[in-house]
Amino acid sequence: MMKRFKTDKRMKLILIRTEKGLSQTDVAKELGVSLTTYCFLETGRSNGTLTLWAKLQKVFGIKDEDMWKVINPKAI
Repeated sequence: MMKRFKTDKRMKLILIRTEKGLSQTDVAKELGVSLTTYCFLETGRSNGTLTLWAKLQKVFGIKDEDMWKVINPKAI
């Protein structure tokens, strides 16, 4: 069950990032974090902080409810 949650989150992050035409490096720079930190978030190895998710929402330019679907896909 936990593995699927990580996969859902990972796939949504990748989908949004690629739809925006951004590389992992682009997103990491915009967030002010290392590429490794962003990759860990995208692969599910890290959950990230609320501050990081708020910054990511701005980088992706998505609404609160859409970001919530990325952070917690089981809640929807």
